[in-house]
Amino acid sequence: MLQHHILQALNKKKGINQKRLAQVARTNESSISRFLHDFEELNFEGILRIVQFLFPSQEHDMLRLIIPKFRSRNARHALDYSIMHRLDQEAEHLITVLKSSTNPVDKEWATIYTLIHKRNLNSLPLLEQLKQIEIFHPREPDMKVLKMVLHAYICFDLHLYPFLSLHSFEVDEKLKQLKSTFMRQSLNVRYSLLMGYYSLNMNDITKARWYYSSILDQAFFKHMLPTVYFYLGQSYLYEDYEQAYYLMSYAAHAFAEAGREDLYHTSQLMLSFLQSYWRVDRDFPFELVSYAEELEYIYYLIQLDQKEQAKSFLTKLDIHHVPSHSKGFVYFYLGLLYGDKEFFYHSVEWFRLTGNYFYCQLPLRELRKMQENRVILRVLSTVRRERLCERNGFGLVTLSSKNPLGVSKG
Repeated sequence: MLQHHILQALNKKKGINQKRLAQVARTNESSISRFLHDFEELNFEGILRIVQFLFPSQEHDMLRLIIPKFRSRNARHALDYSIMHRLDQEAEHLITVLKSSTNPVDKEWATIYTLIHKRNLNSLPLLEQLKQIEIFHPREPDMKVLKMVLHAYICFDLHLYPFLSLHSFEVDEKLKQLKSTFMRQSLNVRYSLLMGYYSLNMNDITKARWYYSSILDQAFFKHMLPTVYFYLGQSYLYEDYEQAYYLMSYAAHAFAEAGREDLYHTSQLMLSFLQSYWRVDRDFPFELVSYAEELEYIYYLIQLDQKEQAKSFLTKLDIHHVPSHSKGFVYFYLGLLYGDKEFFYHSVEWFRLTGNYFYCQLPLRELRKMQENRVILRVLSTVRRERLCERNGFGLVTLSSKNPLGVSKG
């Protein structure tokens, strides 16, 4: 039992007693004593704070010992935690518990988290998700906010981008009113990840950084920090090499320590792109076993002025079979190789077609150097907000081809 492990930790660690645990859990000593010795229920936030304090590297294992025992409010918050951390078995158990409850609030939570769980498992079509969320009318404040956040995610996946900002002010205001610190942080992390990503794609750097920075002090979700640092690092691509490199290197190191090879590889690709952009001398770190690695190698060669070798790699690419989210990069590289502004205009066209306004700055910067008409370039820089870049490949580099509402990608 979790209580047994906590008592063992108290016996082993000097200076830590029930009074200290009460401070950590933000409750009183008598509540801690009843939880440890009489097995009375402590609120989920308090338990989570204690586990993160005593067992930072064993958080999931320790919580798995007590999650099956939760009912009602604790079960609801544990369900949200399980979804966010992709503890699928625990989530399914808690959904069953809440569905069988006679409490209408429990049933309300079970309904929406069943939808989120199916979404994370890719077992429900997007239009069906939208239909279900539209007919869901929660009464509980937490669920009203979650409905708006989930609606935003579904609209994002359906490319209904004007709807993303529709409720942004309302979401921000309602988040401040939530009583539970845990749920307030959880919903803020979800919403800020989505809106930060959207803002970065729209090349609204200030807003993107604001959303991502709002996640940094969310104590219950430190596992998301590598993801946040990864995207923050991208936002500095054009203006500050040291800052971008520091943030993305931190993310890559954290992904490697967590055993997330896929995320580590993606962050390494982005670091290489950053170094190529700033013409940093280094050995190429990849073995050219993927399309993304080949594209990055071409850029690497261009920045080393090994243009003939870069051209030989590019000639192997059939532009008609290049994914649309990568065509902007291919034409950008062609422009760099041949100094032909038409290639840069094609690059701008493809970046705009896929809504990738962040990387659209690459060819636009080259066209400015070529002293192209400023009015035309200003028009081309204007965001068409009905579109957004595809969320995979080397577009705006993403950490996953999915964008689940339950996020544990960090």
